[in-house]
Amino acid sequence: MIHHYLMVSSMLMFLPILFYYTRGVYSIIETALATLLFFQICLALVFWYQPVKNSLIHYVDGRMAKVCIVVFSLYTLFLKNCYVEYKVTFLMCLLISLGLFFEGNEHSKREWCCRDHIIYHCWFHIFISMGCFFTFI
Repeated sequence: MIHHYLMVSSMLMFLPILFYYTRGVYSIIETALATLLFFQICLALVFWYQPVKNSLIHYVDGRMAKVCIVVFSLYTLFLKNCYVEYKVTFLMCLLISLGLFFEGNEHSKREWCCRDHIIYHCWFHIFISMGCFFTFI
């Protein structure tokens, strides 16, 4: 049941969406990104409710997460008009997130849903959530 912590950490990604819709400034691209993130969160919640390694939902969730990371990164780093400091902070969140993901992945290869895998992946969700805020600033 420790994997249910990943459901909670996945829900943290609702905060950047909430921030986007409450700030009152909208764009087509950022609305599309918020929608994409919403669907990714839903996939993550379904997967982490009962995480079966190499299942169809595991595959779809993983691919969609990678698409989100690439699309959010390209938009925030190259298209979004914002301060360089925001882009650098976003990049730092992204790099830390990737490091946490890969470390958690190493633990999951040894033992699926072990304590260390879950802890690293929770931290991954936390840093990804922080990075998403910079997309919507």
